[in-house]
Amino acid sequence: MILSPPITAPQSAGFSPKQFQARIIRGVCEALADTPRAPCLLRSPTGSGKTFMLTRILEQVSKSNSVLWLWFVPYVNLVAQTVDTLDSQSTETGLIAKHLAVARNETPEAGQVLVSTVQGVASAKSHKALYTDKADDEVRSLAAYFALARSRGLEIGLIVDEAHIALHVATEFGRFVKWLGADYLLMASATPKDAQLNEFIASAGNIAFKAFSVSRADVVAERLNKPWLETVVYDLRDSMQGITDLKLTVLRRAWRRNQYIGQLLKSRGLATIPLLLVQVANGDAAIREAYDFLTKELGIAPNAVAMHSAEEPDPVMMAAIAVNTAIEVLIFKQAAGTGFDAPRAFVLASTKSVNDEDFAMQFIGRVMRVPGELQRAFPEPYTAPGELDTAYIFLANEQSQAGFAEAAAATKAVISQLEGQIEELQVRRTAHGGVCLSNHITPQTPLGYDIGLLSTLAPDGTVRQPAPQVHGLATDTVFEPVAQPIDLGATHELFGAVSQNGELDALDFIQL
Repeated sequence: MILSPPITAPQSAGFSPKQFQARIIRGVCEALADTPRAPCLLRSPTGSGKTFMLTRILEQVSKSNSVLWLWFVPYVNLVAQTVDTLDSQSTETGLIAKHLAVARNETPEAGQVLVSTVQGVASAKSHKALYTDKADDEVRSLAAYFALARSRGLEIGLIVDEAHIALHVATEFGRFVKWLGADYLLMASATPKDAQLNEFIASAGNIAFKAFSVSRADVVAERLNKPWLETVVYDLRDSMQGITDLKLTVLRRAWRRNQYIGQLLKSRGLATIPLLLVQVANGDAAIREAYDFLTKELGIAPNAVAMHSAEEPDPVMMAAIAVNTAIEVLIFKQAAGTGFDAPRAFVLASTKSVNDEDFAMQFIGRVMRVPGELQRAFPEPYTAPGELDTAYIFLANEQSQAGFAEAAAATKAVISQLEGQIEELQVRRTAHGGVCLSNHITPQTPLGYDIGLLSTLAPDGTVRQPAPQVHGLATDTVFEPVAQPIDLGATHELFGAVSQNGELDALDFIQL
């Protein structure tokens, strides 16, 4: 789809490090100054400023050492995006970003950051040739280039960005790193796979690494991540005749939630336009099916729906979509999984099978960021309206067609994946039959006298433990009044508000 007007990829603006960022930068720099230098791993949630921390680490190390840096990313199209990001910070860091494919024919210099994909160097054929291959009269081999760098007194530093994806070719890439003998090795990821990481470390000739972790609580406290998550998993029930009905239910619920968020933002005087992310299965037919339903059945203007059919992300196109507020929906296959920064995305709908092991790892971060306008309006954590501080995910569970046991197993797998990114999740049913997974703490009072009192959530985000005051007999318990008393004569639904026509609220979550 052609976007109008065209928008170039945004440049990264410099800023002072947050408290947790400064701690990480200082700790990694100290570790890289030790002898011997152990590989360092940065575990940092999406939206925490991972690239910012990495560039500041490289800057600090380069101040006292002559280092030529290699920066590896998982996808070809992320090379240009990373070079652009590093270039935008060059006036502050002094680092010079280049494509490795181009720079290998130039003179290596201290402070250069050469960007490439892991696949660009991870080759069994090249390893066998000791990386003297892929050279001719006009192209210098990797072996010749790094030999020249060493002869100029340069140390070699190596960064593996998005390690959970990049290390899919861990062993072959590890052989390259072992051959290179890098003086500095730094890996970064939102959720690295430990088994894959350990395999890479071993193949690179190391036996241990130092890990530096950023907690999600730190990121939430700085208003970089939303504190809450609501996920609804729909399965094939009697009311759904097939997989198509299931997918359309997910899209309908997700769009209504996105509209509701837009209304809340507008009511608060905020100009942010929420972006709905729709992930579909591979194949152009799946994208067209979602597009037709969104535009024809839900009445969304065709020019408000963008489609990205490529297997790998197009950074310029994705950056344009992120800031083009005329676009309210993005349909994609894999494009928004990595390197896509759109803080105005609150809702993700996925019609792919929910047992994709990389689902949570790659996509939950896309809706966890907090828009800058919302950060400024509510600078303190837990002060924004709950609905605007929540990431929403809607999933289609085709597994349930095979039976209850399979459905339960698939839902359990989703819980396991999400809890790798978020706090412990509570499970409950929603009004429209989905299974809701949430880290929200319920404010509901007990449903019966024999059910223990529940913890409640205070406005500042702290958890209140039940503390009944006892007067006289043990059964004479006085409770604090509820913050929002129920009007006399009103009957409130368990699963949400009732509209004027008597139908259940179309937003398929229990309102908190």
